[in-house]
Amino acid sequence: MRHLIFLLIVAGLVFYLLFATNGLIQYKELINIREKYRKESMEYDKKISQLKEEIELLKKNRDYLEMYIRKELNYKKNEEDLYIIINHDDSLHSKRDNKKN
Repeated sequence: MRHLIFLLIVAGLVFYLLFATNGLIQYKELINIREKYRKESMEYDKKISQLKEEIELLKKNRDYLEMYIRKELNYKKNEEDLYIIINHDDSLHSKRDNKKN
């Protein structure tokens, strides 16, 4: 009888350690979540440093600033021709082709 009570107590403790709110399974999930957020944070830090470098280039390099303005705002010099190429989504073409049939 003592062995049965001992086994029940041990089984209860094991169950509690594994499945309780502060159990090992919850702990593993929290570690995975923390790791995911740490990776995201590292990606954001990398993106921030790239943007800071780009800001410095825009402040210091007039040629880079001109290239950026021309690219992002579609500006051109007086002696240049500007061609804007629009890429259409393939799914739009296939929907339009299906309507014709």
